[in-house]
Amino acid sequence: MHGLFTGDKAAFIAYDPDFADPFGQNWQDAIKAAEAVPKDEAVVDEQTGISELVEETMDQCRHKFQSSKFFIEKAYPNNRPVQNEFGYDNYLKVRKSQTGMIGFMENFHRVAEKYKEKLINNNYTQDKIDEIETLRKKLHQANEKQEAFKKGRPVLTQDRIILLNKPWDTAVLVHKR
Repeated sequence: MHGLFTGDKAAFIAYDPDFADPFGQNWQDAIKAAEAVPKDEAVVDEQTGISELVEETMDQCRHKFQSSKFFIEKAYPNNRPVQNEFGYDNYLKVRKSQTGMIGFMENFHRVAEKYKEKLINNNYTQDKIDEIETLRKKLHQANEKQEAFKKGRPVLTQDRIILLNKPWDTAVLVHKR
């Protein structure tokens, strides 16, 4: 449509002076802006990538807890109250919840620090204890990024629609001529 307009620009201007410059350039600029808008598929792919990072970190947190149980039980065999302090009684409820897992890992780290002397004496090193907090921070950051992206998606979609509609609306105006 823009090409047809450019070819008959003089006739359009004779019909309505509002079609004079910078009308054609503004329309071309709107077309370029619309072409630069990321496709919805790209936005969905980005959200999928962010979500995969969250799930990967959730897996790392689950693995960290499960692999730590060996050392917890070695240091505190048959001591259910201490094991429950580490989260044994809460794990099944939070293992699939991002926010739940963040809180779980925070408590897990706090309790590991509390009992670190006995854990370290049973070959659960300070590095392993520190890794709990590292994973908690990583999950927290990934979750925040995911939530921010999801909350920003409606505005992103609205902006995309506005940019895509602008050249279309101009084409409709020209077509009415």
